Amino acid sequence: CGSTTGLLINSNTQVHLQENNFKVIESVSGKASCASILGVGINQTNLYDQARKDMVKNANLVGTSKAIINITTDVDRHVFLIFYKKTVYVSGEIIEFTR
Repeated sequence: CGSTTGLLINSNTQVHLQENNFKVIESVSGKASCASILGVGINQTNLYDQARKDMVKNANLVGTSKAIINITTDVDRHVFLIFYKKTVYVSGEIIEFTR
């Protein structure tokens, strides 16, 4: 048995893209998982934060004029008898500013 949910993340940083001074380069994503057996968890840290950090690492933004926009989050849950696994996926689009 499993389920998947999705949501948009509202971050504190806002960029107003009013001019045609950027181009969409590619999509990027990150993920983080945890599992538990009979309610005893393994790796129960903040999955959303881990997945976001993984996405940013995969985007390789340092020293560039790029940014990640349209960030979405999907959560995948699987339950099988006494086993529970949760995976968080965070994805977005990388844009590069051209001027």
